Amino acid sequence: LCCDVPLTSFTNESCPGAADGTVSATGQAGTAPYDYVWENSSGNVILTQNNLANGVASTATGLVAGTYTVTVTDANGCEQIVDITLTSIACPTPTIASPPAAASYQCIGDVPAAPLLTWNDPCSGTGTVAAVETNNGASCPLTITRTWTYTNPCGNFATVSQTITVDDT
Repeated sequence: LCCDVPLTSFTNESCPGAADGTVSATGQAGTAPYDYVWENSSGNVILTQNNLANGVASTATGLVAGTYTVTVTDANGCEQIVDITLTSIACPTPTIASPPAAASYQCIGDVPAAPLLTWNDPCSGTGTVAAVETNNGASCPLTITRTWTYTNPCGNFATVSQTITVDDT
């Protein structure tokens, strides 16, 4: 071989679809300058960098999980090709703050409005979700169920609920 396999490093995608992965390669044991051509798994060129000095890395950023190929060519035409595979964590399950405790009231007018609850998702951040209310249709006692559900972009969800009893005697 006229030059060694390049030194490589990578950072995996932090969450599915985050597009924050990186791959780097540094030509070695050849004649500088080095040219770098990065391709994605479909064979599309995503980055070309030419005439990089000895010890200077070529880095592709903003990448999703997948396999990337770098072709490193030194000044003498020596070429090395390396594949680097990025992964992503499994899509996490979100959480929702605890709902208010179960409660009983004597009059429907005493039942407070349902609060917004905070959800948290390692990949999507935080936000709030409103309750959906259902009831048993009875007049006495009336049972109200409040349900808060958050579904993240991967389809994973968290649900919490509160039961309220209204016994108008």
